[in-house]
Amino acid sequence: SLSPLLRLVHAIHRASYRIIVMDIASNSLGDSSAAPALARSGHGFQAVILAGGDGSRIYPLAKPVSPKALLPIGNRPMLWYQLKLLEEHGFSEVIVVTQKAFEEKVARFLGEGYQGSLKVEIVRIKSNEGTAAALRQIRPKIKTNFFVLSSDVVTDVLLHRMADVHTVNDAMMTMLAASTKTVEKGKSSAASPCAADDPHAEADVIAVDPSSTRVLYLASQSDIDISMSFRRKMLRKFSSLHLSTSLLDAHVYLFSPLVLEIMEENGMQSIKGELVPWLVRNQFRKNALSSVLGESCANEPFSRADSTMSGGGAEPTSPVASDGGMSGEITPRTPREEQDRHNVRHRQHRALLKSTREYDESDLIRCCIVVSGPGEATCIRAHTLQSYVSANRYLLAGKYAKFSPVSHADSADCGDRSVISKEAIVGENFRAGEKCSVKKSTIGANVSVGNAVKILNSIIHDNVVVEDDCVLNNVVICGNAVIRKGSSLKDCQVAFGFEVPAGSDCQNEALTADELENIVI
Repeated sequence: SLSPLLRLVHAIHRASYRIIVMDIASNSLGDSSAAPALARSGHGFQAVILAGGDGSRIYPLAKPVSPKALLPIGNRPMLWYQLKLLEEHGFSEVIVVTQKAFEEKVARFLGEGYQGSLKVEIVRIKSNEGTAAALRQIRPKIKTNFFVLSSDVVTDVLLHRMADVHTVNDAMMTMLAASTKTVEKGKSSAASPCAADDPHAEADVIAVDPSSTRVLYLASQSDIDISMSFRRKMLRKFSSLHLSTSLLDAHVYLFSPLVLEIMEENGMQSIKGELVPWLVRNQFRKNALSSVLGESCANEPFSRADSTMSGGGAEPTSPVASDGGMSGEITPRTPREEQDRHNVRHRQHRALLKSTREYDESDLIRCCIVVSGPGEATCIRAHTLQSYVSANRYLLAGKYAKFSPVSHADSADCGDRSVISKEAIVGENFRAGEKCSVKKSTIGANVSVGNAVKILNSIIHDNVVVEDDCVLNNVVICGNAVIRKGSSLKDCQVAFGFEVPAGSDCQNEALTADELENIVI
């Protein structure tokens, strides 16, 4: 809405400050040429992938016994793309956080399907908790600045851009944002749930200082009513702001380890919903970190040796239970161990802040941003039904060249007069009968298609059976599903293991066990 922006411009003008309302995505923020390049961004940073989500927003595609992270995009699991991105940037180790219920499936993929160079440690959390709660549970494993990636992001953004901006600005958080114009919305609705799922509805209102890429304001458009508030102290310090309404939080972050203490102190559950807004909002507040750093540490003499976050064995460590060498579950500390660790961390964090910047109690929290604009890099989140379909189409169109999908069309077992177009991707062991047509679609492994089947603009997961004379147009079919003879599906999603009765004629439906009685035959 322009109303709050116009009100804001008017208010700023009267206060003799200058604000520029523009589309930040049209400019390259966080350009690494303005900062000293890092040799390899994997050096000196840790990486965490959050792979415990159950995919409630991507219903009915996610299975109840498998994480969203293993849903395929371009016939590869989502998780594969983050692992390859970290490999490209020189990382040698990564922590993958998932629920206990999903651990076996994730471990199987890492052991059999990933086949990469990263040493992966799986950490299971207690349940499907929030993203911040998941990080709080792995605090003992984090020793330095660390990247956090959601398992539903597909990107080839240069992570060293984030590392450079983070280091030069001595930031507590650096976030990646993507333009809403990076991925074009599909021309077809792909079913009623998709049609109502407009990616632009999730765009944030973000104000940035163009000279330093500092994030000065961040809020979801849906949370803004008729006005926005800016602190006078911030406006005095930054008289020129770039304000955008066309950026999406990509859920790729680079954090200082101090944020773990902030989350713990405030009992935060969500990175996006709680931690990020808290950090942005509490910039330039003199006592914002007093509860985290501890008032008792304020007047302690500064020792350079204290600035080492994990040195000298000073910090108490917690035992880690491990089964099989790859997986670990955090074991709770006793109250005395927790208090001892907390006191040491207080002294270390305050010493670290004093040693790395010109110490200013009102500027200890610094939040920065790097923007992936249209044409600069791929940056997609497949976190909703519409964005999942869009991500598959994006890869199918060959726009993500670095990690393009692999098609096994040449080795497919197809009958006479069957055609697989060049714009289609098929997995291993694909079998098709006679007079079949597969166009602009992504097909998983071990899929069997009968005679005279037409498939267009569709996504079909592994182990699906499609019987004779079926027509599939703009559908998503989950693994182990069966489409019986003579069915016609348009703009539908078929749940895992669901059997569509013979002769069904469905349009704009999500086919699950609950919907079986409503299917027209």
